[in-house]
Amino acid sequence: DEEDEEDEEGGGGGDGGSGDPPITDEDVAQAFSHWTYAHEGNEINYDGVVGPVLLCDVQGHFKQRENLFELNDPVIHSSVGRKTLFGATDRGDKGIADFLRSHKCNKVCGMLGLPANDAFVCENISFEETTSCRTSSINVKKTHHFRERQGERGFDTKLAKSAKKHGSKYVQPDGKVRHVHNGFRLVTSPDGEVAVTGMFESDAAKEQYGQQREKEQQQEQQKQQRRQQRRQKKQSASLAAMFEPDAAPSTPPLPTATESAATDAPVAASPAAAAAASDAFAASLTLPSPPSPPDASRAADSSKGGFSELLQAYEAEEVARVLRVTSARDAADTLRR
Repeated sequence: DEEDEEDEEGGGGGDGGSGDPPITDEDVAQAFSHWTYAHEGNEINYDGVVGPVLLCDVQGHFKQRENLFELNDPVIHSSVGRKTLFGATDRGDKGIADFLRSHKCNKVCGMLGLPANDAFVCENISFEETTSCRTSSINVKKTHHFRERQGERGFDTKLAKSAKKHGSKYVQPDGKVRHVHNGFRLVTSPDGEVAVTGMFESDAAKEQYGQQREKEQQQEQQKQQRRQQRRQKKQSASLAAMFEPDAAPSTPPLPTATESAATDAPVAASPAAAAAASDAFAASLTLPSPPSPPDASRAADSSKGGFSELLQAYEAEEVARVLRVTSARDAADTLRR
């Protein structure tokens, strides 16, 4: 009975009887990593400093014909006072501690006689899950408790969705799944569908999130301002095009030989001659025909409503006539005249 309780708590032991589930490749890889750290005599000596090493993150498969288990892609963490002794992935004591917190002993650990891992907190079941769907489409069902914590701790639903999609996932002893991403922890039901609670793992992570959120809000405000400016500019251009004067008058036809001779002749300097020439030029212009006067019935009604009402009615009729036969730009120009 004591051995069964020890197995349930994640310690070593167990003989892999026929009633137990079969040993998997993952069990062998995890047990091998545990063995590299816990087995006596595996320490290394570097410049007189003796310390443990741990090989982890291995992938592998069993070759049945050769009776060989092949492992690849290893990471080695060391604790001998030298940073990155085994390359950039060597995270020293922190790397060793992270593995021990996530390593749950299995049957192979017991078969190797390894001591129980007392540092175990929760099992790491996957790292950095990626899917083709957008983060906004991730579904997070919220409990009442989750909503309360969301208001108290100041995180939004987008952060919870991002943790569910991208976060490293751990199975807690109570069966719930922990999703950890960028300093934020989301706890869900065992199937990952219902959000139970959420929290920042440190004050620094919360402060960084607040700064990032403030920056995103400023960028969104700037986008809205630029969008409003473009809209106003477009409206101003449309109004200007509606009320701008007509295009420059076309070039007048070339004068005839007689007109050229008359133009080349000396201009009379007397005021009377200049006035006569001005009158002749004005008479040659083609002016718009004046609007027709109001009919007799309108004139008769002027004694009742007054001259101002008659004038308004006349202007309304004139505007309607112009709008029926010309463009809006010509109508505005006519009203100005």
